[in-house]
Amino acid sequence: MGLSRQRNCDRLEKIYTYSTNINRHFSQMATKNFSVSQDKSGTYLLQGELTIHDLEELKDFLEKALKGGKKKNIVISFAEVGFIDTAVLQLLVAFKRWIEPDVELKISALSAEVEDILSLTGLKTAFF
Repeated sequence: MGLSRQRNCDRLEKIYTYSTNINRHFSQMATKNFSVSQDKSGTYLLQGELTIHDLEELKDFLEKALKGGKKKNIVISFAEVGFIDTAVLQLLVAFKRWIEPDVELKISALSAEVEDILSLTGLKTAFF
C-alpha cells in the first residue's frame, strides 16, 4: 500500500512539474517580443520578433500610425526584426489593402531574416 501511494505521489509531482513548465513557456510566449520607435523622418522602427502573439499590439500600433494625421504614407523599417511569422504577414497585407489607395504602407529596410521570409512567400514585391 505504501509503495503504491508513493508511485501516485511521484506521478502527480511529475504532472505538476510538467504543467508548470508548460504554463511558464506559454506565459513567456505571450510577452511582447518587439518594440516600436519613430525616427526624425517619421519612419517607424520595429525591433525584435513579430509573431502571432503580438498581433493585437501590432494592429493597435498600425491603427495609431494611421490616425496620426493626414499621412500619405506609413513607412516602417524591419531592419532590426529577427523574425516575422505568417500571421503577421497576413495582418500587414490586410492592413495595406485596407488603407490603399488613400495611404501607402512602405517598408524602408529589411533584416536579412525578414527579407528571406518575404522573398520565400512572394510578398517582397508587395511592399517595395
